[in-house]
Amino acid sequence: MHRKQLNIFIITFFAAFCSIIYELLYSQLLSVLLGNTVLRYAMTIGLYLFSLGIGAFLFRLFPRKNLAISFWSIETLLALIGPLGVFFIIWLNSAAFDLGMLRYDRLVVMISHLPILVVGILAGIQIPFLAALAERDDERKNFFVEVLGIDYFGSLAGAVLFGLVFYPELGLIRTVLLVGAINAAISIVFAWAYLRKKTVLIVFGGALILLFLFAILNGRLIDSFFTKIYLLTNIERESALFSTERRTVKVLAHFTTPYQEVAKYRRISGGVPDTCVILGNHTNICKSWADEYHDALVHVPMAFFDATTTMDVLVLGGGSLLPIKNLLHYNNVQIDQVDIDGKFLDYAKSDPFFLALNEGRFESPRLTTYEQDAFAFLRQNKKQYDLVVVSLPGYGSEKLIHLGSQEFFTFLRRSLSERGMFVTWEYGSLESAPWQIPGKSYDRHEHLKVLFKGISEAGFNDYFVYHARNSIYRSQFTGDIFYVFTKREGVRTFDYDRNETVSSAKEYLSGLPWEKLSDLSLEDVRASRVFAPNYAIMTPF
Repeated sequence: MHRKQLNIFIITFFAAFCSIIYELLYSQLLSVLLGNTVLRYAMTIGLYLFSLGIGAFLFRLFPRKNLAISFWSIETLLALIGPLGVFFIIWLNSAAFDLGMLRYDRLVVMISHLPILVVGILAGIQIPFLAALAERDDERKNFFVEVLGIDYFGSLAGAVLFGLVFYPELGLIRTVLLVGAINAAISIVFAWAYLRKKTVLIVFGGALILLFLFAILNGRLIDSFFTKIYLLTNIERESALFSTERRTVKVLAHFTTPYQEVAKYRRISGGVPDTCVILGNHTNICKSWADEYHDALVHVPMAFFDATTTMDVLVLGGGSLLPIKNLLHYNNVQIDQVDIDGKFLDYAKSDPFFLALNEGRFESPRLTTYEQDAFAFLRQNKKQYDLVVVSLPGYGSEKLIHLGSQEFFTFLRRSLSERGMFVTWEYGSLESAPWQIPGKSYDRHEHLKVLFKGISEAGFNDYFVYHARNSIYRSQFTGDIFYVFTKREGVRTFDYDRNETVSSAKEYLSGLPWEKLSDLSLEDVRASRVFAPNYAIMTPF
């Protein structure tokens, strides 16, 4: 293999490497902004393959005598268009909201996928260009096959490094800037190897690399700028669903873990300041209501147990460590916590905002933490727990839908002792009025029925519903709604006075009775299963 062939193979590898990362970045960004991760990735793959074919057909329109300069132009365009596509998607969705357009308006969604097509077409043109250049320098005619094979290898390398290194470590903005710099470097290598009048082209490519490197070194500022655009849009959109009151919002911190976006922000609503944290794509906790929510989540189910008997408690999620703080108030409790996001757990153990809320109570010999997926933990678990506290961020993405499956609740039931029960929070109740969200297909009653169907078919019999004393959005709701489920029947009446620590539970309850899952009308719904998910279980956040 002579030098020019090797150059072609190296250029092919890194060209494919960059193109696939652009597409994955677009898909991830669209899933954050528009939701429905499975659909976004499916559309990206389909549109990318389609546009590769379009690009291959367009190759014949280019004159053969100008192959080298045409390829340099395409590679330079990719170095510019690839990063600009990310910024275009962010701007488009933010502008659509600012202009009062529905966030899920079909036109906005369609235009948001345009960068996928543009990058795919340019990438599709690259392959026959590179094969033609290689064959021009060698009498053999099998270079198209070889170039195509190298292209596949580059795509694999890009996909793997994107998922394992680039996105979790650098985040979205710095990753796209780095890939843009790599694309610019490819154009320089190509100009050096194949073009005669190369000085100007190399200088141009070098200027692009310096621009990208400068942006990467100032990545925190750029990332903060664009983060504010799409995070603040999400914050305002979510707030607008519950209140028309004007809010001033400032993002204080933002980072990405392998499992979610995390952002801390301060807002002023009606002159009252508050600090909140976004996990995934919705507000998960605010200082103003964190205690009332977690008090209700823990103290009410704990009041069903005798304070003198040793208890084993399992917390699924609870990365804020507030459920842990509340459980450690009980001297008879041993706690296992399962949370897949170790990076966020470390943040909650060091960030002043969370330390003020959880009081640093996580350093206890009565607490054991497992960094693991809750489903996998329950599937393998042999221990029996008296109480399971399910403190998960809902079912707002396909990454979490398995945690609402019938199999999940079957494993959970198997992990409960004979007196065991589990508690969780949900969006409303079957008795409450339907919740309509503009531009978003969501039926709260359907969601709850699918969830209850899975819990019922997993073998749970009775459930108990109660409300927190106040509401997150006090203008519309009577309080956050919690459910306790048990696999046995005939649970004894709630005892307010069993322990002084739980006497505050009186504030949440007014003698509500236990009810039977079998009394609910669930015949018209199908439980969500791991291999046959029911997407009606998904929530808007």
